[in-house]
Amino acid sequence: MEEYDIEAVSEVHRAAFPRQEHSNDWISCNFAAYPRMQFFVADDGSHIKGFILWTQKSGFREQVILELEQIAVNPNDHGRGL
Repeated sequence: MEEYDIEAVSEVHRAAFPRQEHSNDWISCNFAAYPRMQFFVADDGSHIKGFILWTQKSGFREQVILELEQIAVNPNDHGRGL
């Protein structure tokens, strides 16, 4: 994920988690927490369809422990093998 992806990832977050509020703030603050928080996106070459957010739990060392923090696919893209 790159900084310019924040709005598109926020849209996926908003669609996938409609009861949560402030998607853009949530995605922005977690993106800013790199390298502790790491986003990866799924796209079709022109649109972001989903994302995954990993949290580094072990400090910064060679053998890291990553925890799945959040994963989402836009509901319009469910069932398409993303």
